[in-house]
Amino acid sequence: MDWTAATNNPSVNGLSSKLHVYGSLNLISAMTWNVKRIDFPGSGTGNTITTSGKSLDTLYFNGTGSYGLADPLTCKTINAQSGT
Repeated sequence: MDWTAATNNPSVNGLSSKLHVYGSLNLISAMTWNVKRIDFPGSGTGNTITTSGKSLDTLYFNGTGSYGLADPLTCKTINAQSGT
């Protein structure tokens, strides 16, 4: 889920459900991000998470993929069930 080419001020709201991201997650500072839970069930390697200063709530790594951080991560909960 790549927002780096987005214009204006995009808004993502999903407080009552979870969002499945099967690859990288790239946010931008100009966006509003209100998602309660993000699941990373993917199996690919070389995925990155770029928060651009956004605080995340709950992250679940429940796939076999690998993820790296492109910038500092602030979140309430991290649950690593599998993957690297």
